[in-house]
Amino acid sequence: MPYNKFFYYARKIFHLFLLGLFLIINLFPKKYYKTIVICQRGKLGDLICTTPLFRLVKKYYPDHKLVVIAREPFHQILEHNPYIDCLISFSAGQLMSSYIWVLRTGLMIRHRFHPDYFVNLFADFNASLLGVVTGAEKKAVTTTALDGKMQKIFYPFFNIRPYDYTSEAKTHYLSFFDEINPKSDDLSNELFFTGNNQTVELWSQKNNTRYPLIGVTVSSGKDFKHWPQKSWRELLKKLMLRYHAQVVFFGVSEELEEIKRVSDKLPGQNFIITDVSINELPHYIKKCHLFIGVDTGPLYIADALKVPTVDIMGPCDEKTQKPDYGVIVTNQYYCHGQSKVLSQPKLSDYPAIKQCFESITPQQVFSSCQHILERGNN
Repeated sequence: MPYNKFFYYARKIFHLFLLGLFLIINLFPKKYYKTIVICQRGKLGDLICTTPLFRLVKKYYPDHKLVVIAREPFHQILEHNPYIDCLISFSAGQLMSSYIWVLRTGLMIRHRFHPDYFVNLFADFNASLLGVVTGAEKKAVTTTALDGKMQKIFYPFFNIRPYDYTSEAKTHYLSFFDEINPKSDDLSNELFFTGNNQTVELWSQKNNTRYPLIGVTVSSGKDFKHWPQKSWRELLKKLMLRYHAQVVFFGVSEELEEIKRVSDKLPGQNFIITDVSINELPHYIKKCHLFIGVDTGPLYIADALKVPTVDIMGPCDEKTQKPDYGVIVTNQYYCHGQSKVLSQPKLSDYPAIKQCFESITPQQVFSSCQHILERGNN
């Protein structure tokens, strides 16, 4: 125990040393250029839901450069975004634990762009530290009730924007910029990606049918965020028998066994597509007539491509990141108001999360799918 306590306090002292060092750095005279830096350390769905912010920043601040810091490999979804002047990528380990990366990247931004505004969309010690190192004239950060003591060290140096988990995330992002009026602008997500003739041609040959093509992700990439496999099988069987639908399972190789446990017991034809790069994924997804998922990244790609979606939301407040072109299926009694639990779940929270997902019935989801498919035919 004394050994652990030593490193605990040593880390705290090191944090304070770094903070003092960068505060001294910021005492030197600085010049500011018109540059806005946005740090989004969220995953794929969070990143896609930030695309309206990039578009509107360029609309209301056309003379500013826009620098975006995003996590690998999800940053690929932004590589062709015309509103971004500079895209900086990081691995989870770099931003979360590497002070060297934070120092090097912060100083690079400082000397290359001289930013006048740094926006940290997620409260985090290292991301806030990065904002201090950039030397931006103005700095703002999202804060929540879940912020730790070390994150709060930076509160005095940032304009604090509290997030309460009951408002839409993209509207909260826009609140960092006073000139932007969410009520008068299009807030839909959007993607830009290059063509891949080989992918499109191959995919067209595989799904040359007049029946609906339904994209599915049976996993969210989180062990606690799962709709039961039995429910998936019942839902997809209903869709295949009712509409002669073909099902396309999207995922990564680690999820292949789980996908097969669902797909092997289905009637008719289905496809499994794994480990497709994020740049290629939109080419496949845009061919689907409907996309069903458990609040996961590919579902937000589908939504940004205006493919109708059914989002099995689970324990989230449905206002937080709702699809623009789809519907949310949840259970208000068991699931509502659990966003904070889902953000930092403990083992003691798992039974409630499981109960929430199990309370969402295949018939509920099927009814939403039925409405979309039959509306499309009409």
